[in-house]
Amino acid sequence: MLELKPMPQTCSQGLKYFYEAKSVLKSEIVAFEGFENKDIYNPSVPFKWNDEEIIVCRVEARDSERSNAVFFKKQQNKWVVRPNSPVFELQDPFVTVIGDELILGGVRVFWENGRIVSWCTDFYKGKSIERLSLFLTGPGDMKDIRLIELADGRVGIFSRPHGDKILERYGCKAMIGFTIENSLSEVTAKSIENAPIIEGQFASGEWGGCNHLQLMNNNRIAIAGHKSREEMIDGQAVLHYYSMAFVFDPITLKMSPCEIICTRDSFPQGPAKQPGLKDVTFTAGLLRNNDGTADIYTGLSDCQIGRATIKDPFLKYEIGY
Repeated sequence: MLELKPMPQTCSQGLKYFYEAKSVLKSEIVAFEGFENKDIYNPSVPFKWNDEEIIVCRVEARDSERSNAVFFKKQQNKWVVRPNSPVFELQDPFVTVIGDELILGGVRVFWENGRIVSWCTDFYKGKSIERLSLFLTGPGDMKDIRLIELADGRVGIFSRPHGDKILERYGCKAMIGFTIENSLSEVTAKSIENAPIIEGQFASGEWGGCNHLQLMNNNRIAIAGHKSREEMIDGQAVLHYYSMAFVFDPITLKMSPCEIICTRDSFPQGPAKQPGLKDVTFTAGLLRNNDGTADIYTGLSDCQIGRATIKDPFLKYEIGY
């Protein structure tokens, strides 16, 4: 049963349930080739396109945030750069398919005197990877916008507004909004910005967002995302980003509780881009299996990509519907 909870779990409460559930079965660092002197992280979920298994990743130097979104293809047990593919100046790429078109999104940042001053989310579409064209730019300073084709052909839109107004009203740094448009051509920055907030998601002082959307066989939406908080440790601001999952009904607008499904310590140890990012998993998404498990892909500490096999968090919302 889906039901909005009046008192959302804090990250600490969610972690308690996560460690008790022991839902992570195995994990590893994913191997890539082609950028030996740069970090590869915060990927899209792997996807099939014209019989190729592909993933799009954020690639950048350790001491920089000037990023490229690069296409890789699966070759035996590793990922290699996909030849003749476009490269986009985007952070944190993500993909979906709507109709017969591939949708690629990512964060475009604006620089001033060597500093990031603002950003937006750009969306490209096309029937081939080589011919993706820009068709939508989201509202200014908004990340983690995600689109999904619903069962009736309409397009569901998840937003992630943040800022002083959100903090004042909800006590959270960022929330998740949802709305529906009749078609992809009707999705605009205004419709994204005006998406009503889904209340009852995050505890005061915490925040989160959607990263990957899948339509379930009962027409609910399975959502993998992140649930986050900040902590001061010895004068250092440390971000805690946990992979989380919940299920949302686009008709009733009810949702399941946000459940932590993976943490940085679920994976082998590795480097962090900065000390404050050592406890970050930035979820790419889940590939559901037929045996009650799912494979989660996630960025690790802004340096690497991890893959873990976990108990499928969506199965209980699909059985017996």
